[in-house]
Parts: sequence; structure tokens; C-alpha cells
Amino acid sequence: MKIAIIGTGNLGLSIAKGLIVNNSITTLYLTKRNPEALADWNKSKQVTVTSDNREAVKNSDILIFAVQPSQFEGILSEIKDLLNDHHVIISTITGFKIRTTNGKPLRIAITNATSTVLKKHIVNKLTVYR
Repeated sequence: MKIAIIGTGNLGLSIAKGLIVNNSITTLYLTKRNPEALADWNKSKQVTVTSDNREAVKNSDILIFAVQPSQFEGILSEIKDLLNDHHVIISTITGFKIRTTNGKPLRIAITNATSTVLKKHIVNKLTVYR
């Protein structure tokens, strides 16, 4: 699976660790405004660390949004032209309604997700809702 985690803070890193431990990725993009903080993650051939959300979206099929609610709208504006029917979008963001994604495809939405829930119910048993 080609996965991008947009916003790699504590929750994003927990999800990334779970994906890697369970060998659930072919490629993993980790985005952060300050990518230097994730320098150790660049040691893996499968992981790309970047501050470029557009690059991560272009090169991924599954997008996991783990940013603060106040950042989500700006990120959506930045990437909305890249979203297509093939993207599966997972959101850990609370307080943000699905309809604010500007009519772009949204296949999965999860609020208050933990890495355990993601690992147990999505990564190992990926179910796509339309």
C-alpha cells in the first residue's frame, strides 16, 4: 500500500510505527512542517519524509490526515486538485465535517482514532465505503 500521513505529530507517528511494524506499506510518506524532526525515519527505503503535502498526495493511494482541525482546511485547499476517485482518505481530525471537503471523494472518515483502532480495523481489514 502506498500511504501518506499528512501531519506527523504524535498520533501520526504512532500510526506510522503501526504500519511499519505490521509490514502494511510499500511506500510511506510522512509530512511535517519541520521535516528535520523526522530525520531518523529517512533511514528506511520505504519512507519519505517531506514538508510537501502535494508530493505525498501524488505518490499515495491512502491519505491519513492527522493534523490539527485549524490546519485541515488550508491543507485541503492546497491538495484538492490532486484528489481523485482512487484515493482513500482517513481522517483523525475532530470537529471537521465531511461536507467541507469540497465535494471531493471521501471514502473513509474516522474521528478520535487511535493507532490501535487503525491497526485493528483498517490496516488489517481495509474496508472501503462509498
